[in-house]
Amino acid sequence: MTTEEFNVLSLEFHFRGQHSDADQRVFEALSALNLVGYCGSGEVWEQTTLVSAELSIDEYEVPLTADAAGELSFTSLKPAELGEALLQASGAEAIYFDGDLVSGTGLGLEDDSIHGELPVGLTPQVIAGPRVPRSELALSAMGHGGGWRVREDAQGMLAVRTGAPVELTLNRKMVPALELTRHDAMYHIQLHARRGALNIEGSAAVEYWMPVGDRPVPAVAAGSPAAKLQQDLGLWLKGVDQDDLDQLAELWPEAVAPLQTLSAERDEHALRDFVQALGLPEEMVDLANGEPIPEEFEHLRAGLVTGLNLAVDEEIDSARGVMKLVYRTGWSPTALISSSLGVLVAGYAANRWMKSIGKPGTGWRRTIMFFWYSDAIYYLARGIRDVLGKRIKG
Repeated sequence: MTTEEFNVLSLEFHFRGQHSDADQRVFEALSALNLVGYCGSGEVWEQTTLVSAELSIDEYEVPLTADAAGELSFTSLKPAELGEALLQASGAEAIYFDGDLVSGTGLGLEDDSIHGELPVGLTPQVIAGPRVPRSELALSAMGHGGGWRVREDAQGMLAVRTGAPVELTLNRKMVPALELTRHDAMYHIQLHARRGALNIEGSAAVEYWMPVGDRPVPAVAAGSPAAKLQQDLGLWLKGVDQDDLDQLAELWPEAVAPLQTLSAERDEHALRDFVQALGLPEEMVDLANGEPIPEEFEHLRAGLVTGLNLAVDEEIDSARGVMKLVYRTGWSPTALISSSLGVLVAGYAANRWMKSIGKPGTGWRRTIMFFWYSDAIYYLARGIRDVLGKRIKG
């Protein structure tokens, strides 16, 4: 859709103090005047409460109205009169139209101190996918409090972060994954689906903030002109951008249709259907809403050393074809030890040969031999470790 398809008037209702019912009061005030649009959920701060709304207007900036049958018309109230009527009906201290004060007394919200602190809880961060790398989770939590709890089964990895959410970039060998975080009346949905050996610029193909507290106003008959307008307006205001869908179609085509359906319906039931359509466990929605983490989820230690060790193991385990020889995947301890000794002997001979011909230079020759010997010593140590491990277990 283009931005010219709908003309919208943005409203802000400012309340002094905390009011958990502020959004309901605004909803009732808008409905009483039959104004067509959407009412948002309240943003409750320590000292103030804000509620946003969007109203549909015509090309002359006159708000539309609808009767119970869903027939559309226009309000006869001028902006100042409309603002005063909404102020009285909602009990707000101030009302703004497109950022301009039209009724009431401003609370001076340009000064952040008037807000007080925004109550923020530790909302669980959840990610699931066929093969989410443990190493990426461990590295993402490095230097942060909290940790990850993970479970692997036939559907893949399901991980829950305890503590403040962290920026998560799945860098290596990306496969599709869904990340979900709840922020009050909004779900932050990220579909990780980048391609390439290393995703330096981030792995999220699409980010979608889905509101679950927004409600259409007023209540009208299904299938009526007003209901159709509300549906189209809601998709325009709250739907997924077409450019994002086009990009997702190239990276994770199976997710496009479910995401379109989710952005059209925008409720928790649709979110659960969306998760299931991607072949992921529906319980990730419950976990994102703060449900207790099941006991079978194991703890994953965070940190640089853990992340690097896991990354090496994941790289070796995923080796295919000739890379299985390079990594010596599946080799017995005896084979690792004997092959590593052979590599060391060959390295000694190669070093002598390069010195005798004088090529390459000393710096390059030492660099080559460093990696040569490092590789041999690493696999020699792995073979010895495996032998000792078997004897200790035996």
